[in-house]
Amino acid sequence: MFIDIHSHVVPDVLPFGLSGDGRWPRVVPDGDHADVVIQGNVFRRVQRASWDLTARRDAMAAHGVHLQVLSPMPELFSYWAPVGPARRFCTALN
Repeated sequence: MFIDIHSHVVPDVLPFGLSGDGRWPRVVPDGDHADVVIQGNVFRRVQRASWDLTARRDAMAAHGVHLQVLSPMPELFSYWAPVGPARRFCTALN
């Protein structure tokens, strides 16, 4: 059995713009990819398997992976955020 112990998830729907602050990360899907945008700049382009369970399962099968340990992409953590909006954001992310 193969277990991938380092894999990131990037949900395609999150409560962005909680405080009108441009530092909130946004995910902008575009077909089989999405741009992760932070402060108006594309930080990273991710594949559909980052948010789509079927695509993730297909990618895992193609690589012989049976299980994955998922964690959010670190750029989504938003450590700078005030407690109230951060709590709502983290709840949605988890």
